[in-house]
Amino acid sequence: MTVGVVQFPGTNCERETGIALKRAGLEPVFVLWNEPEERLRALDAYVLAGGFSYEDRSRSGVIAALDPVMTVIAEENRRGKPVMGICNGAQILVESGLVPGEGGPPVALTTNKRVRDGRILGTGFYNAWVTLRAERSASPPEPGGAEPRDSDLRDSDLRDGDLRDGDSPVAEPRDSDHRDADSSGTARPQVFTSVFNSGDLIRIPAAHAEGRFVMSDEALAEIELHGLVAFRYADDTGRADPEFPVNPNGSRGNIAALTSYDGTVMAIMPHPERTDRGNGIFTSLRCYLETRVPGETADESARKAADDSVGYRPGGYRTAARQDAPASHPAGTSLLTSVTHQAPAAPPTPASLSKYQPAPGAQEVLVKLIITDNTAVSVENALAHRGIDAEIRRYVHWEIGLDRSLSRERREELLKRIHAAGELYNDNKERPLAAPGAAGGPAPGDAFGDSLGNSSGDAPDASAFALLVREREDVAGTRVRQALVDWFGCDGLADLKRGILWTIRARRSDRDETVQAVLQSNILMNPVAQEGLLYG
Repeated sequence: MTVGVVQFPGTNCERETGIALKRAGLEPVFVLWNEPEERLRALDAYVLAGGFSYEDRSRSGVIAALDPVMTVIAEENRRGKPVMGICNGAQILVESGLVPGEGGPPVALTTNKRVRDGRILGTGFYNAWVTLRAERSASPPEPGGAEPRDSDLRDSDLRDGDLRDGDSPVAEPRDSDHRDADSSGTARPQVFTSVFNSGDLIRIPAAHAEGRFVMSDEALAEIELHGLVAFRYADDTGRADPEFPVNPNGSRGNIAALTSYDGTVMAIMPHPERTDRGNGIFTSLRCYLETRVPGETADESARKAADDSVGYRPGGYRTAARQDAPASHPAGTSLLTSVTHQAPAAPPTPASLSKYQPAPGAQEVLVKLIITDNTAVSVENALAHRGIDAEIRRYVHWEIGLDRSLSRERREELLKRIHAAGELYNDNKERPLAAPGAAGGPAPGDAFGDSLGNSSGDAPDASAFALLVREREDVAGTRVRQALVDWFGCDGLADLKRGILWTIRARRSDRDETVQAVLQSNILMNPVAQEGLLYG
């Protein structure tokens, strides 16, 4: 049984993915994103390996999601072929819409936030071992829960990289056809979790910067109703504590892995391929594929996969009592309330966008790279491959809100301190520009004297369509404000918002058609995690 390990420019986890597939008795076939599609279609399943496809430009996974190879993979998945995305591969699957799939609730993966006691301890990349709890049932967690059984492996047996001799922690699949019924009564194949029991714990590495699953309350209820969560972040007792370090990235519902409605696609942010403790996921995939072999019954496949997997020594599995889930849905409501299937969030149109209005008295700062902006170049190239000929420019946008009671002298001194801190931009490779209509006039620095509205200069082209994209939860702005106040004494800094200002200029075709085509691609923003505002 052949499994394609799909590699994009920037993929860097293909070797360990191939090793993990071999441990499970599968044959890895390494496939580049631009190889002939016939080679891809000949395979039995696909794994999108981790890494930094296209250097995570614009958003992690979005450019790879627009590659033609993803159309082929989607078509093959509709024929029943399983697809798993690990870390960056998971981001690609979510951006492409394969998870949670057509007709599913809108979800997104966005910037990590490490939260404890209501305070953001950090954002962005985080690398650590995490504990995952297998979720093979959509039934709600029982409040409180019981203590782990005496026969369960203890915390000391779950230390990073250690295995205990004699353990054979892989359970035989419970159902001969590897299916569970979710709480809506729909049977779904357990393609990636058939060797696990609900509540089993595994400890595997995580290493990502944009791994936080976000969605609306309604979308989360839909996900829980249909049992789409494959794994959650949990502590060593199995409790899904929503705070750091148990939840390493702030994901809603402590979600670590999410599947499609039919169970044949899974997006998992941690790395099961980097340790043999993740073997059960790959063994489950083999078990599913073997049930499709002519002449072999599902019962035989299940027994063979379970027996063989013991020899691979996944290690570190134990069953813990189900604990309270994090309070990530409205109080007094049930996660199992019936929710109508929602269409994925629709891309914005120019007419649907609100106009950006800075807060009274706020100062805007635009930051431009003085080296080649590879993100803008990659976005242009990705759009060109889709037949969209547009010039794209990108700026970091800061909106600085100072305490209105400060004197003019204190405001000027505070602005100088904020700019000198080096938190808003790196003056070795970036230059700040005065934004159009910025309150309070130019900020300190010679670069703020640049003229605006000149397409040949550094500032945004006044004739271009300008889109300001902000995170719906601005963890980056919050973190930088905390740093400026705590470390640089900027006590009068009342608010700080960060965004990305994109400008779109049509090269040949009609401007409105070009702008609409760019917005429809979702390459500049994900409407689930971000909001877009008309700028200028």
